[in-house]
Amino acid sequence: MPLSRQRVVLPFLLIFLASIADPAFSQPLKPETVKVAYSNPGMPIFSLMLARELGYFRNEQLNVEPVMMTSALSGLALATGDLDYTTMIGQLIGQAVSGSPVKVVFVNVNRPMFVFVGRPEIKSVKDLKGKPVGVGSHGAIDDALARRVIAAGGLSPEKDVTILALGGTANRLGALIAGSISATMLTAPFNLRAERQGFNRLAMAGDYMQPVTNGLGASEKRIKDRPDQIKRLLRAMLRSQDYLQGHKEESIQKAMAWYKFDREAAELSYDMLVRSIPPKGLAPDESFRAVIETSRARPPGEIPVSRVADMTLLREVLKEWKP
Repeated sequence: MPLSRQRVVLPFLLIFLASIADPAFSQPLKPETVKVAYSNPGMPIFSLMLARELGYFRNEQLNVEPVMMTSALSGLALATGDLDYTTMIGQLIGQAVSGSPVKVVFVNVNRPMFVFVGRPEIKSVKDLKGKPVGVGSHGAIDDALARRVIAAGGLSPEKDVTILALGGTANRLGALIAGSISATMLTAPFNLRAERQGFNRLAMAGDYMQPVTNGLGASEKRIKDRPDQIKRLLRAMLRSQDYLQGHKEESIQKAMAWYKFDREAAELSYDMLVRSIPPKGLAPDESFRAVIETSRARPPGEIPVSRVADMTLLREVLKEWKP
């Protein structure tokens, strides 16, 4: 073989031999592990769990670990880097309004799946005067929704009721059953469980507000440093939403298996979720403003949506999108 040809072939031969000797060359890349916070194992995070189950995250070289924590704690963990993403974007927006460097990058639900449920003796919102009402945490989206419904019912949320922060849905449902509170916001199908025990549906939160309530939020640092990772996460979520909307029966069966729902509860939950999903993870500015305007940490003056949300990466994914 001529010397010049040897010089061309030799480097490629060395690379080939190295790939045989070193397993790192021949093995697939190890999926990146990312931690995603959620507050309750209910239908609002169904798309996230579905993406894990169907391998959509794995196809994007991601190992998503859901972590259950309070919305208040998730925002702090996100800002400090101890958490990668959160699904609790209602709380996240409140933190962004107050100056925390975090933003929404994807919207999964922009019509709240909350139902305001009262004890058997509470027939209407007016019956709550002087009574305790449970919310997840002060400033969270269910807090804002409860206050809006109470005000619409003719009572003052600040003067006529006592609003208690009790944590997740299970805690609030337990407190409602025990009589520690007289009403609370419950997501489907937990409201159905309560109603079957004689508790009363006082209001559908979506009839009073249409804020963004669930999706994906990240720190500004992660958005800047890891756009590739975020885009892979978004592609998996979009595929999950497409599957959910196009495979009703299969999705209902999974809800029954995962959450131990009966058929009625699973169908109710599925229908509410599908009605709540915005097209391709994008929500109108009005849905963001609905949360901004109810933020307790809101400073004076107009707060632009760009302060709380950055949909740049999602729009880039959608330009390349092939369902």
